Amino acid sequence: MKTFQFKKLLIFICLISLPLSISAQEDDYIDFLNNALNAANTGDQKGFTSNLTYFSVAIQKDKITPQTLSKKSLDLYTQALFSALLNKFTLSNELSKQAIEFLKYDTNSRPENMFSLGYLYQYGLGVTQDYKEAFNWYSKASQKGVSSAFTNLGYMYQNGLGVRQNYEQSLYMYETAANMGDDIAMSNLGYAYSNGLGVTQDYITALEWHIKAIEANENNANAMASIAYMYQYGQGISQDYEKAKYWYEEAAKLNNAVALTNLGYLYQHGYGTKQNFAEALYWYRKGADVGNGDAMTNLGYMYDVGEGVERDVSKAKSWYKKGCDAGSQTGCDNLALLNR
Repeated sequence: MKTFQFKKLLIFICLISLPLSISAQEDDYIDFLNNALNAANTGDQKGFTSNLTYFSVAIQKDKITPQTLSKKSLDLYTQALFSALLNKFTLSNELSKQAIEFLKYDTNSRPENMFSLGYLYQYGLGVTQDYKEAFNWYSKASQKGVSSAFTNLGYMYQNGLGVRQNYEQSLYMYETAANMGDDIAMSNLGYAYSNGLGVTQDYITALEWHIKAIEANENNANAMASIAYMYQYGQGISQDYEKAKYWYEEAAKLNNAVALTNLGYLYQHGYGTKQNFAEALYWYRKGADVGNGDAMTNLGYMYDVGEGVERDVSKAKSWYKKGCDAGSQTGCDNLALLNR
């Protein structure tokens, strides 16, 4: 009799402790995911990655699958991923593969998952890069009214990725997204008008779209850098190096690669500011740090001719090579000249 009562007590204790254990796990998941979402929304790549990694390790340890993860956690997870990818955050291969599994679990009630899947396929994150598959997922997301999907479809039409290049169709997609309030589409429309892609070149209209983009999102660094460029070269407005510098500085605060690089150019040549080779080197290095090939090439030039540094042909070649590898034709050309 005593033994039987002990067994009942043991079972009762286990039944009570089990939901407490699951609840504690769930609280941890939600904390990690809330932190990841907040980091994504504020542009904090490091904070996002660390918290998503904590979540990833935890659910692997607890053998959690998309089917067993709570709806609340799954919602937070997909929202955090969506925000991070909109901000063009990088994802490790392991996190990307896990994302594919969880995103595909539910695309019907979470159309933003279709966008995220499109993004992962477009950039080959966790999967083999596949532009057609990316285009397919973006198309599905657009049918569900995801504005960013229209924007990325516009980009794919503009560049012929997964679909035949079509500037008019690209413009239509950007306009659709812009009418839905998408600031990236607005700045992309500005780019299209500046370069006459699918429309007659019109710098004034381009400037208007870049301004609208900043009004829609005060952190749209691409629009800021574009306005700076238009001031630098007097496109649709009077040339004004000081205003160009101001807008580059605003975009540089958001780590925009073009702005970082072009600030270096202004300092190197004394446009809108006193010529300062040390400052030029500083900004070129910042631009190189985020992968801008022109910044790398310009660093190569400064080492090549000894501006702000002692002339060093070896370092010049190294930077020209890096610039060339990053897509700078000038870097390739200058490297070839030094290697003659």
